[in-house]
Parts: sequence; structure tokens; C-alpha cells
Amino acid sequence: DVVMNDLMLNGGTLTIGVGRTLAINGILGLNGGSINGDGTLVITNCQQEGIMGGGSTSYIQTTLVRCVAPGETFNFEVGTPNGYAPVSIIDITGTGNISVKANQGAYSGPAMYLPANRLGRWWQIENPGGGVTNANLFLGYLDSDVSGTEGNYGAYRISGGIASGLTSIVNTFSNTVDSPNV
Repeated sequence: DVVMNDLMLNGGTLTIGVGRTLAINGILGLNGGSINGDGTLVITNCQQEGIMGGGSTSYIQTTLVRCVAPGETFNFEVGTPNGYAPVSIIDITGTGNISVKANQGAYSGPAMYLPANRLGRWWQIENPGGGVTNANLFLGYLDSDVSGTEGNYGAYRISGGIASGLTSIVNTFSNTVDSPNV
């Protein structure tokens, strides 16, 4: 495990091994390259600038845990080997850590009430410690993730093998789903 003040990634690939943690107490700058592996990246900085940069050529392909707080937009620059799939969290009530992991392919676990026609991507989003009690989620995906009628999509929370639909606003132009008040 490694703890750093700041990390500026300008290219290449940084792999975090299974069961390992890379903690960054300052700023992660994503200016090229990617962070992958089966470990965990933790950003302890509860400010919006805890992650700077990121995009279709520079993103995180492992579990990302970052501290969030009210009054800011917190971007989770995540994706999978087949592409960038960012999550943004805004209008936050409470302060705490949010964990996000983007997953490739349609969700295949047990989930009663989950529609058969679904996006070829899903996110595991958790609120360890429960410090965040409400937020708006914006989930980004690629055109290649779409199967069927994109305008009919919606976000679902899966808990205990049961899928519950969330209020969802789908933007087919920007390939995003907004779920307010989660």
C-alpha cells in the first residue's frame, strides 16, 4: 500500500494490485494514461480538485473511493478497458466517502425487476459509512454500450437481488442518465 500527497499521471499505465490501496491525500492529475488493477484508489481530499483532468484518454479502471462534501461537483473519472464511463455527483447532503467502480457488459447478477434490455455497462456505487444522505448522480456511457432504445433507459438500484427504478432523466445526445435525489 502507498500513500502520496499528489500524483500527476502524464501517460502510461499505473496498476494497483489486488488487495492493495493507493491513497492520495492531495491531488490526482490525469493528463494521460490510466490507473487500473483489482486494488483500490482512494482520494482523501474532500475538495472538487481532488481529481483534475481525466477524459476519454485518461481515466481510472479500478475501484475509486473519494471524499465528497456539499457545495461542489465531484467527478469520478472512471471507465473500463472498452472506454470512459464517468460519474458525477452533485447537490450532496452530508460528507463522506463514495466508492465507484465502472463495469463492462450488461449487469448479469441476480436482480428481480431489472429489464432485459439494458445498457452494456454498469456501476457499483457505494456509500461506506453512510455520511452522504442524498445526492444527484450523472452516469456517462458510450454509444457502443447502447442496446435497444436508449430513450427508454433508466437507472436502477440493486439491493438484495431486487432492482428498484430510480427517477431518471436520459440524455441521448450526451449519453448520460441523471438520477436526482439518490
